[in-house]
Amino acid sequence: MSLQRWDPYREMRTMRNLMDRFFEEPYRVFGRSEMEESRSMRVDMHETENEIVLEAALPGVKPEDCDISLRDDAITVSGEIKSEHKQEEEGQVYLRERYYGKFQRTIPLPSTVNADKTEATFKDGILRVVMPKSEEQKPHRISIKSEKSDQPEIEAKGRTKEQ
Repeated sequence: MSLQRWDPYREMRTMRNLMDRFFEEPYRVFGRSEMEESRSMRVDMHETENEIVLEAALPGVKPEDCDISLRDDAITVSGEIKSEHKQEEEGQVYLRERYYGKFQRTIPLPSTVNADKTEATFKDGILRVVMPKSEEQKPHRISIKSEKSDQPEIEAKGRTKEQ
């Protein structure tokens, strides 16, 4: 048997790890569980100079079962995934991981959009919403006018052109 040097901090690290696990476990039970994570839709959103584009993965959702609403500063996508199975199934069910039911997600927008010109398309389980930015939100380029000054121009070495 080999002797190990006593490290008082080792016991403290062990206690800290136990406390971390203690406080993480209830969060998993009462917070967002893995099941809730799998129910939330996955979203990509990017911004260009003139528009904001949102793409959401909605497998198993029909376009008529989906609803989109725009407020001043947020977009809400909601809908329902309907089950194709009857409750009284015959035989033994071994595994059921697919989610059926209502869903809703509200995402804040980085700038104000024009709701009247917003377009939504649905293809292969992907919802794509293109929201044009409102005119006051679009960047305006301001040109800078140069005025001649009375001071002589300075070259790279610190001398004026006249020297």
